[in-house]
Amino acid sequence: MAALDTILSECANQPLLLSLHSTGRTGEIVDALTHRPHAGAILHWFNGTRDQIQRAADLGCYFSVNAAMTDERLTWIPTDRLLPATDFPGSRRTIRARKSGDITYLEQRMSTLLSRPTSAVRELWYRNLAALTKLTGTTPRLSTGLRAVLHRV
Repeated sequence: MAALDTILSECANQPLLLSLHSTGRTGEIVDALTHRPHAGAILHWFNGTRDQIQRAADLGCYFSVNAAMTDERLTWIPTDRLLPATDFPGSRRTIRARKSGDITYLEQRMSTLLSRPTSAVRELWYRNLAALTKLTGTTPRLSTGLRAVLHRV
């Protein structure tokens, strides 16, 4: 965790989004962010407890989620902190993606869990990303096309 502490220290007050992976260390990562909060912290595939998720959300963390996560855990995450994970994990069967960025199955699951149409789920993710990039001052680092999309939501 010393490496994470160094990273969080070096990134303090910088306009950065940090995708933090926490496999097997969910408690430790929340503790580290408690001591060194970062506005751009995104917890990737965070499989923490309900309490850890709430603590992280209270710290301002966002969560990139994927279809391999349980329904229960997905519903524990505040909707205003949800982002889709668009990387391509090794288990295609679990996430049902054909390539990086394929979030079709995840959108369908979240639509069911949130009782919203898939278009509303996608709009929610864009709104959340827009809020995060505005908060962190990272919007200018995005592509022109993505900035245009986020400006419309």
